[in-house]
Amino acid sequence: MSAAGYSLANLIVEKSPTIKWYSDLHPFFARIESIVRQHRWLWTDVDLTCELPVPPNNSDRYLVDGDTLYDFALNRPQFVWSVLSALPASADFDPTILDSVPYADGNADLWHGSPRPQFSDASFEIVCWDSSATLLIGASDDVANAFLAAYPDARNLDTDNQSRG
Repeated sequence: MSAAGYSLANLIVEKSPTIKWYSDLHPFFARIESIVRQHRWLWTDVDLTCELPVPPNNSDRYLVDGDTLYDFALNRPQFVWSVLSALPASADFDPTILDSVPYADGNADLWHGSPRPQFSDASFEIVCWDSSATLLIGASDDVANAFLAAYPDARNLDTDNQSRG
């Protein structure tokens, strides 16, 4: 629990005067560098303002090691749309053959109730929403506290979703 008294599992940052552009993940990743590097990442629904750090494919689904993702974020790219699912370092599969994958664009489930990671094996997910918001879904307190430190204007997504009705 934070000092504000709410669960830190699901957070959102948007409309913050402290953030130059969404989604700049470097401030957050700098606080959880070892966590980023220790995971493999299922990266889906990818739309960036720069080149991918991995060879492009036709499926818009990538399995990226933590070192590659962390080093890519150092350049402060803008993630327009993306879902980054944190997986165990041992995860090894071909994401192009998955039947369903996490997505942001058009995903109404993110805006109701208490969202959970879309990929069942994910420790947590980071959702970059249309260059206007970054969501942290299903995070442990340590990861959520790092998100709050990186983005002090972050709010509890579950509470926001309750007010949306």
